[in-house]
Amino acid sequence: FGIFALDKFKTRLKEYNQYCNHISAIPHFRDFPPALIEFVEYGKQQQDPPPPPPTPPRAATGPTSDRPSASAASTKFTASLPSSRATPTSTSASAQLKPPAPA
Repeated sequence: FGIFALDKFKTRLKEYNQYCNHISAIPHFRDFPPALIEFVEYGKQQQDPPPPPPTPPRAATGPTSDRPSASAASTKFTASLPSSRATPTSTSASAQLKPPAPA
């Protein structure tokens, strides 16, 4: 509960540097989530931690670069369908195909 509450409050820790000093003195403080440790350490100095570095943009190769092509999608779909000549795998008598009666 304490970690969860502290995480919800982390953006205001810089306003409570003495509280951050007390938090960092807890014996298992180094077991806290790394982002929370960072907020407490910077909060002791009445600062916010630096923002995370920006993620590089993905290179776009075309309007459908995120989706498989229609032919690839249909190939996947048809490859997973059973053959019409497949024999049933069920062992129940009602599920098995019966051979045609002799004429």
